[in-house]
Amino acid sequence: EDRISGAAGCNSYFGIYEAENGAIDVRALGHTERACDAPVMTMEQSFLSVLDKAESYRRQDDRLVITAEDGHNLVLTPSA
Repeated sequence: EDRISGAAGCNSYFGIYEAENGAIDVRALGHTERACDAPVMTMEQSFLSVLDKAESYRRQDDRLVITAEDGHNLVLTPSA
């Protein structure tokens, strides 16, 4: 079990995860509760929703693709 944390757009998030053989389980996901402009908050809620429901992951070139149980994806790219 490892820790996950980062910036979700407006707020910081944190939790724990286990990942093995393409399966991922994110648990105890939490976040700070700052308020930002509505478009940022909408994007952030979508991001956190996929992360909270994550069930699989795969590498695609230099990206990490996380797929939620409802089929939605997060595509994460390394920062420069």
